[in-house]
Amino acid sequence: MKRYSPYIKKYIREITEAGYTVNDSGSHISKCIGCYEILITDLTVKSLFTKIKKVLVWIKNKETRVIEIEKLYKHELLPLPFHKIDSFVQNAIADLGVEDTDVRTVKEQKVVRDLDLNIPIPKINVREIPVRDIRV
Repeated sequence: MKRYSPYIKKYIREITEAGYTVNDSGSHISKCIGCYEILITDLTVKSLFTKIKKVLVWIKNKETRVIEIEKLYKHELLPLPFHKIDSFVQNAIADLGVEDTDVRTVKEQKVVRDLDLNIPIPKINVREIPVRDIRV
């Protein structure tokens, strides 16, 4: 039997119906929409007197590996219903201009590859300075 974090355990039915997959550790869920990946992490902390519930939502561009949107939900008494987090994700994806389809939508970008790490880097204008003009 898999162990889930308290938030994911409470809303597991809604999470699976929305198309999210639960990570092996049981504290992360993820979903891919177009060229974006949604990562939701449960950061619930139990203390002696209270239980502080935190849920972190990341929307990451898979092509550039950049986190586009990051939001932290924090509640002390009742956990935030999952449908509110899912509606935030749907609205954020709609604002980014990507449709929620299974077909991958890729925008054209001119990208230069880093030779050492093989990471796509956006092309920028670089000013060249002769070596003799550099002072330390």
